Amino acid sequence: MDSIIHHLPEVMIRGEHPIVKINKGKLTYDMNKLIESKGVDNVYDALKIIPTVEELNNGLTLAGKSVTILIDGRKTSMSSEQLYSYLRALPADRLKSSEVLYTAPAKYQVRGSVINIVLDQEIKKENTFQGNLISKYIQEHDASFVEGSNIIYKDKGFSLDLLYNYSHNDNYGTTYETSIHTLNDNSVHNISTLETLEKINNSHLWRFDLNYQWKDKNNIAFTYNGNYNNNNSREYLVGNINSNNIPTSTNFLHDMSLSFSSPIGITANLEYTYYKTPSSQNLTSVLPTGVLNFKSNEQQRIRRWTADFSHDFKVSESLDMNYGLSYIHSVDNSWQEYQETGENTVSHFSDINSRHEEHILDIFAGTEMNLNKNIELELSLAAGYYHNFSWHKWRLYPTAILTYSPNSTHYLQFGFSSDRTFPEYWKCGNFSDYSNGGYNEIVGNPMLKPSDEYSLQIEYLLHRKYNFLLWYNYNNDYFIQTQYQQPDRLTITYKCLNLDYQRQIGSSFSFSSDIKRFWNFRTSMMVVWQNEKCSQYYDISFNRSILWSMLNIRNTFKLITDRLFLSLDGKFRTKAIQAIYDLPSSGNVDINIVYKFLKKKASIKLYCNDLFETSSINPIINYCGQNLNMKFSCYRQMGITFSYNFGNYEKKERKKIDTTRFKN
Repeated sequence: MDSIIHHLPEVMIRGEHPIVKINKGKLTYDMNKLIESKGVDNVYDALKIIPTVEELNNGLTLAGKSVTILIDGRKTSMSSEQLYSYLRALPADRLKSSEVLYTAPAKYQVRGSVINIVLDQEIKKENTFQGNLISKYIQEHDASFVEGSNIIYKDKGFSLDLLYNYSHNDNYGTTYETSIHTLNDNSVHNISTLETLEKINNSHLWRFDLNYQWKDKNNIAFTYNGNYNNNNSREYLVGNINSNNIPTSTNFLHDMSLSFSSPIGITANLEYTYYKTPSSQNLTSVLPTGVLNFKSNEQQRIRRWTADFSHDFKVSESLDMNYGLSYIHSVDNSWQEYQETGENTVSHFSDINSRHEEHILDIFAGTEMNLNKNIELELSLAAGYYHNFSWHKWRLYPTAILTYSPNSTHYLQFGFSSDRTFPEYWKCGNFSDYSNGGYNEIVGNPMLKPSDEYSLQIEYLLHRKYNFLLWYNYNNDYFIQTQYQQPDRLTITYKCLNLDYQRQIGSSFSFSSDIKRFWNFRTSMMVVWQNEKCSQYYDISFNRSILWSMLNIRNTFKLITDRLFLSLDGKFRTKAIQAIYDLPSSGNVDINIVYKFLKKKASIKLYCNDLFETSSINPIINYCGQNLNMKFSCYRQMGITFSYNFGNYEKKERKKIDTTRFKN
């Protein structure tokens, strides 16, 4: 497996601290060093410190693009929301390193940008028992609580890793919406509403990870991830529409995987995922055009089987080969039924019962070669087959990566990659839900197609700490949820549609420095030209472009060495677009202070996020007769976190890499 680069020396980028090294065409960050004195207590927040990693819509991006998160080299079947919940529950001290690949080769069995999280799985000869306890209090408009624990037991070649996290969230929010709705008869309706949402959420998340390693580093692992999530809400609406809505939902996730790896480069994995989400809605509403009174019940149940195999082997000292395949079979059973609870002006409600199967097959082969002591070339080709009830297509996905490392302070990489993105199951369902008193109709799209993305990028690392990135992305059949004011009825339809394409030309720059060992300063800036085109957007079309930018500044001050730290961070994003939405500028300022005690086994963190309540993005639509404004409530978030490590959970001092032969 250790095969991408054979002759290139490991390039250690020291700067003020040895944080990142270039090895085998990827950037490997020492997370212990990177998060040192940063006041982060979970893996999710730790990843945000990596240069060019940003948070967008409660998720992570890499250089402005979507990114796949791997855990110890394996992709999880959890949804993005579930994965991020798990990362927020995982203590930051569990991180050993993070591997960043702006262009992932086919052997990773994912395409595009990748962050591989490497957890500390060091096996000791003696028995080891260690763990972490964490408790959080979070105050926005209402209060939330989080409690969790992570326990690890190791004995020679055996290790057991248990994680449990419970969260109770009381949420409150308002949405002010104004709509100027023109119908076919030229009548104009001014709809103005204020919606108040009260939501109670209880979530249980757990993980069971059992590993056994025997001689010659053969490893077998069994992992079980579980999640139970319960939501009870009440929505009140006043204005031109008056309504009362009681939506509830419960999510169940069970994911089990069995994996094997050997020192001769063979890996295999079997995985089964079961997901069920029953939900209900009880709506009573008075609209300008009539009334709605109904109760709906629906459920989505997904069963998915995954199998993959890969082999990475050495042909010569300068040439490696790899090949493999993966297969995914999923079955989506969904149903929805309506029960009228009073008078309805809607002509009828349709009960739905559907079953959809999906087959995805990927076959790949690749080669990695050293052209000389400074240049490495990696080529791979994957063939992917996608089959469901409406699409049966093969696609080829080439990847090419050229890496040039002239010395220990410079790194240049050219990458070309292609990828396919599949819509979430619920977006393809044949369902209808209602919000905003029934004025908004959320519908699925069974004809939604996967999107194909092609990316070209250049990355340059200068003087060990200046990171430059240029890229071009073309996303064919790009899909996104959009809104449309229907011309024949007083309804706004929210639906995921395929656009013709989305194009981006972007650049980013990041820089980090320690100032007198007291102040750590990090900044990153991204500038993007974005173009989106749709020839058939209902009865209109659009071709829109914009130049937008984002600036991030992070500051950490060491007030008392190894004990007291202050962080002050800020982010600003200029105006942007999304389909026919105009997205105003937004930004936020976050501050936190961390105190460590009991020989650094315990810590208390006080924080305030979105200090000036400016992070909310309030979209505006004023395009070809479509006219809609939305304003969401925004509250600063304050909280306190207590964390305690027991056993020998403290971070290990690792042997430093000898860099005396590198040029400084």
